[in-house]
Amino acid sequence: MSVAEGGVSYQDIAKFILPGFAMLVLQFTVQLGPLAPLLFVMTSFAAAYVYREEISKYFVFLLPIMAAGLFPVVSTLWSQAPSTTLKLSAEVVLTMLVGIGIGVSDRRCETIVSLAAAFAIFLFVSFIFGGSVAWGATAGSTAFAGLNGGKSAMADSASLALIGGLAAVFVIPKRGNGVFLAGAFLLTIVVATYILVQARSSGAIVSATSCVALFLTLMIYRLSSNLSRVIAVLSVLIAVSILIFLFVTFKDEIATTVLAALGKDPTLTGRVYLWARAEPIMAQNPLLGVGYGSFWRVGNADAEGLWRYAGITSQKGFNFHNAMVEMRINIGWIGYGLIAAVTVMFTLSLLGYMVLVPEIEAMFWLVIGILYLSRVQIEAVGLAPFNHVTVLLTAMLSFSAAAVARARHAAADTEPARRTRRTPAPRAAAY
Repeated sequence: MSVAEGGVSYQDIAKFILPGFAMLVLQFTVQLGPLAPLLFVMTSFAAAYVYREEISKYFVFLLPIMAAGLFPVVSTLWSQAPSTTLKLSAEVVLTMLVGIGIGVSDRRCETIVSLAAAFAIFLFVSFIFGGSVAWGATAGSTAFAGLNGGKSAMADSASLALIGGLAAVFVIPKRGNGVFLAGAFLLTIVVATYILVQARSSGAIVSATSCVALFLTLMIYRLSSNLSRVIAVLSVLIAVSILIFLFVTFKDEIATTVLAALGKDPTLTGRVYLWARAEPIMAQNPLLGVGYGSFWRVGNADAEGLWRYAGITSQKGFNFHNAMVEMRINIGWIGYGLIAAVTVMFTLSLLGYMVLVPEIEAMFWLVIGILYLSRVQIEAVGLAPFNHVTVLLTAMLSFSAAAVARARHAAADTEPARRTRRTPAPRAAAY
């Protein structure tokens, strides 16, 4: 059923609104209070309905992602706190469901614009109504923290608004006229850059700048000839191989130099102590962990000791600031290995797809993935309930799965035609 002469359906409108609405709910969680979880659960069920055709179409390709998301639920069987694990893992499944729907949507351009609009709305609201917090050792020095009082979270939101705005500016011309909208996103880019600097998060500045540079480089790659693309890919592979070798060989020296250049504490604000304390905890349940979400709870002596160390009197809202450590404690080597394998497989698949089919949408999701996957050693990203990072990373992996499926279907459709062209015409009978 169409609602406009152009044939725009209610389904298409829902696919445009839902990604941005989900992001707004997750970014305004503090302001929405207890209403936020309710709204997001409703969004999850809406996503299951709105994207049902795409999920069904790509179901086989999505199975590895679904298996990774369901493993925390399975960990209820051996969890030290089964009720907690069941509740939190169910919330993770609902969170990933939204990400899967966003990733497989057949309205790919509109999805990016919707997400970019949500990032921009939160950015401007934070810019107008947000505040600053004390920063550094110098008296009177401040960092912009936005609405929720955290400069790192504000820097993350600014990074998303910057990358989303940049992608939207390039995507909008694909759908026709949109000069005003493109202008609004250009303004978003300017404001996001200003807020990113004012948030005083050197790590976020480095990662966001790198991702913007990568996106612009990919845009140049997109406009290049096939031969230039092959040369560029080979050059990047050689450069990355050299960097990996240098990092593995001189990782301690590199870490010391980088931390000194960024003015960071060599202990990474207590992270080194947290990781050292995590080692014996992981050794107690190496294969399966303690059960998803069952470590950070009142009554667990190890968790309470770390809360006291960090001065967290509320005894909630803490983690090991390392995705691998957090997952190994919760779901062990088996769960971590499954999630890591799925992530690497679909990230490389997306990279391969983008090399062959340099779509702006693929570039956007690849950059979003790199933005967060580059932080796994210093942040517990990727598997948190009702969290925008979980949604975005799941969407990136799901986009990759759908892209691979589309590429295979396209190859299968063209193969009969190739065989027909290769079949020689029958010779005329000789008389």
